[in-house]
Amino acid sequence: MSHSLLLISYMFPPAGGVGVQRALSFARYLPQAGLTVSVLTARQPLTHVYDPGLEKKIPASVRVHRTAALEPPYALRQRVKALLGRKSEPPATAAVLAAPPALPSAARRLAKALLERAVFPDPQVFWVRPSLRQAVHIIEAGNIDSVLITLPPFSLLRFAAPLRRRFPKLRIILDYRDEWLQYHLQELQFDIAVSEWKRHHAARLEAEAVSAADHVVTVTPTWVERFRARYPSAPPVKFVCIPNGYDPDSFRGFEHQPPVLPPLVVAYLGTLYANPVYSPQPYLAALDLLAPEWRARFETRFIGRIEPAAEAFVSRSSARLVRTGFLPQQQAFRELERSHCLLLLIGSLSVHSGKLFEYLATGLPILAIAPRGSEVERVIAETRAGWCVPPDNPALIAQALRDIYAAATDAPCATSFAPDAAAVSAYSRERLTIEFARATGLLLAS
Repeated sequence: MSHSLLLISYMFPPAGGVGVQRALSFARYLPQAGLTVSVLTARQPLTHVYDPGLEKKIPASVRVHRTAALEPPYALRQRVKALLGRKSEPPATAAVLAAPPALPSAARRLAKALLERAVFPDPQVFWVRPSLRQAVHIIEAGNIDSVLITLPPFSLLRFAAPLRRRFPKLRIILDYRDEWLQYHLQELQFDIAVSEWKRHHAARLEAEAVSAADHVVTVTPTWVERFRARYPSAPPVKFVCIPNGYDPDSFRGFEHQPPVLPPLVVAYLGTLYANPVYSPQPYLAALDLLAPEWRARFETRFIGRIEPAAEAFVSRSSARLVRTGFLPQQQAFRELERSHCLLLLIGSLSVHSGKLFEYLATGLPILAIAPRGSEVERVIAETRAGWCVPPDNPALIAQALRDIYAAATDAPCATSFAPDAAAVSAYSRERLTIEFARATGLLLAS
């Protein structure tokens, strides 16, 4: 008898962007391993980007259940954040200057505390509450054996304990695309500053969900070790590392057709943020360090959205920059075909972006701006896929750009580019999904 799995993912096609790729790979490849897969997702998720072409990749055998919720629209969320004030002053931009004045400090603190409690841990809690009832119905009607919950948003942790109480024999797997307590709440902090109240209740919510789960999966070895340290009484095998990867089918027709040099085209795929973890500032500072005749040899294409606060960095740069805006996946990959080098911006030791593995699949050289000893540096070294330089040294980034130009023109340079195809192929999502199923007992239970 086939093992039945319910995949719970807030983001799912036609929603686009990197956030849907892992859930889509589960829906694509777990049925090939003999599992019967259903999906529970949001009907209209809070997202900027849609890519209807991704829906074609969902197998016909996968039934997708979509539920609605009264979630605050993005524009309202941004206005509320402006009213409450930010944890630090962002760069001046038209969007920021047009925002309403912040509330007085006492009123701001009270409003922030009330809002924080109403939408804890994030606005998607308004989707989780009605969707929990739908999940129970699907499990009962479909004789579901296992539930796989992929997050963020971290409101989805609220599924775990109620489902464990209702279905004691149900296999529950938590899949963390991002680590929450140390990465999101301490290092990243995309939104207004995180209070001690939120940190305390986040730790309680996660502990309750982890206790209810049979397995906790995340994407980097560093994050696995954080979970094991945080929950020392749990068996270490409960925590599993399955990294992100790339879909081989998406690159079967990939043809590298770069334009004639100069300029050397550097492509960045994804959203640009002002947040230090994803900021373009170190790269743009390196371009500005180059002599004008060298700077003219490079063109940088930003393929994706640019957050208003990051626009200030881009607008100030004297470099040759092109903005395409968000593009559906296949159009974005066509842009990569017309590039010489791919840019990765990760200012954190513990994370590697999902786009890193799509970059690897292209076979193009990668310029990764990431700290020494980081997860990004480890993967770049393992695959020999390009250059990794620290974000706090613009001079080294500038030198890497000169080396990349030299390599593209077959001139002598300090570092050669020789990717390891076997090491890259280890990150195929098809292979990784089967590894995920084995590590979490899904295949053994089939």
